[in-house]
Amino acid sequence: MTRVARIVTDAREGKGWSLRAVAEQSGFARDTWNNVELSRPARMGTYYKIERALGLPAGSLAKARRGEWIAGDRPVSGAEARLATMIRAVETDTEVPQADVVAITAVMSATLAHLRAERVAG
Repeated sequence: MTRVARIVTDAREGKGWSLRAVAEQSGFARDTWNNVELSRPARMGTYYKIERALGLPAGSLAKARRGEWIAGDRPVSGAEARLATMIRAVETDTEVPQADVVAITAVMSATLAHLRAERVAG
């Protein structure tokens, strides 16, 4: 999963929205959201509309595509930093089977999203 896909998925799930619900609320086709969350490329205009629909800072997905840090994305605690490092390591390790990469990064990404949510709420 790319960083953009992870940000979009985490933001959508953080709001408790299904793909169907977010598509209906935003006017996007469900396939458009699904494609972005599956790391398939989209037009920049699509990313801007997704940012607005999810309440993300304008331009944040473009920055994420370029590898820049965005607000709320930079790890601030030791646990967040270690998880972010482990996610990148697993994603780039060619010896780990793809199915394991998907499973491991999903768990770590969910944990990272939970840590960030607790930080914002706390």
